[in-house]
Amino acid sequence: MRSIAGLAEGQEFELGQRGPVTTEMMARWAAGSGDFNPIHYDKTEALRQGLPDVIIAGPMKFAMLLDCLTDWAGAQGAISKAKTRYQGMDVPGTVFTFHAKVTGIERGGKTGTVNLDIRVVNQKGETTTAGSATLELPVRG
Repeated sequence: MRSIAGLAEGQEFELGQRGPVTTEMMARWAAGSGDFNPIHYDKTEALRQGLPDVIIAGPMKFAMLLDCLTDWAGAQGAISKAKTRYQGMDVPGTVFTFHAKVTGIERGGKTGTVNLDIRVVNQKGETTTAGSATLELPVRG
């Protein structure tokens, strides 16, 4: 079980990986999210708009990041707040690695709060999404 006991401010770690992202995954995301902007699924339109290919929706990257963070936190952990900003485009075939850095820890009774800087890095080593998250975790495992 994940707990605050094993964490220290400034600690960095990998949350997990997802991908390679396929156009089928992107089409399913568009259908499920209702985001039908053609730059996410229509290559002809994406190229017409000057993009290199269809691009992966920012909220899709955020959802994959939160999925990895939830897995990392475990059954006793909970995400209480998270936000990101999209700062780069990614295309089909991208493999993402999700990272976190502890920026603050508050210990309570049985649970505490962990503040994190979070980011999405593609296989080129580019951070294309970054933000912050707050987790509630048990103080002891």
